Amino acid sequence: MWVRTHTSGVVFSKQQPLCLVGPYTLKVGDKVPGQSVEVEVDKIEKRAVTYRVAGETFVVGLEEGE
Repeated sequence: MWVRTHTSGVVFSKQQPLCLVGPYTLKVGDKVPGQSVEVEVDKIEKRAVTYRVAGETFVVGLEEGE
């Protein structure tokens, strides 16, 4: 899945954390543009981003320094 391989980082703040996915900077609730199915940012943590697809969630973990 493109989202899994292109989630490259997190800009973490408690007020509004952001995730970096390909050329996009997204916040919780945003849809990832250009996907054949709807992929929504569900949760952003310091080292992981959780996405929701068709009612199911999946987590993309990030290594420290990413």
